[in-house]
Amino acid sequence: RCGLLCPLHPKRQLDCKGKHFVSSSVLMSATAKLLPEPACGRLTAYSAVVFEGAMFVFGGTNGEKNNELWKCDLSTYSWSLVQPSSNPPPPHAMHAAVVHGRSMYVFGSLSDAGSGMGNVYIFHFDSASWETVTRDSSWPSPRACITAAVIEDRMYAYSGFTGFKDGVSYSAPDLWSFDFNSRKWRCEWKWEGESE
Repeated sequence: RCGLLCPLHPKRQLDCKGKHFVSSSVLMSATAKLLPEPACGRLTAYSAVVFEGAMFVFGGTNGEKNNELWKCDLSTYSWSLVQPSSNPPPPHAMHAAVVHGRSMYVFGSLSDAGSGMGNVYIFHFDSASWETVTRDSSWPSPRACITAAVIEDRMYAYSGFTGFKDGVSYSAPDLWSFDFNSRKWRCEWKWEGESE
């Protein structure tokens, strides 16, 4: 056991097999103090990734969700709105984004109805184009507030908010991996016990 505590059951330690998952929000909260006011305004619930010396901020909300992709050159801290060469995904908030190869992968979001969304969208940096991965029944349940990380050729997505039922919020106590080559999901772990 690695000593990390399970976020769903804080009295339990996780067995990570040496692989640790870190939320991008931790990095962003530390980095945001260093940057001037961004051109995109003050956003929450966005994703941020770094690619070739630039930070890319996608989606988020300032009272209304958006589907804009902003680029911050990390050498000059100058911001520019990326003009995609194809239709972008719908507005996103509380989603996860990772970089693999020369593309950004976006998974999940909070829907307008207050439940999770479960699509995968790919932004190809070289062509500035968006692509939608076709969803099938083997995918994880739609969700928002996901923690995601890349290990080799897989994106690992942990837990997430799935929606409300009778005024109670529900989360997905599981870990899924997305194979970048086959574009297939696989359930790696699922909590089968009772909630504490």
